[in-house]
Amino acid sequence: MLNFNWFNNINLIVAKLIILAVFILQFVFALLFSKKYIYAGATDKSKWRNLKYWIFLLTLIMITIYAVF
Repeated sequence: MLNFNWFNNINLIVAKLIILAVFILQFVFALLFSKKYIYAGATDKSKWRNLKYWIFLLTLIMITIYAVF
């Protein structure tokens, strides 16, 4: 069985910073996607189909929510 008692020793601010860092790392990973992968299966190459914009928007929303609450 997993024992997560060591979480009790982590400060709340440090825990928030760790979560925010994970979101930022995911965003950086998404920026590395090639255009071929991003537009796979798309009939046109319009801007709204670019996953990088959507990932940026969603990451910004998640960071805002986790930073405030």
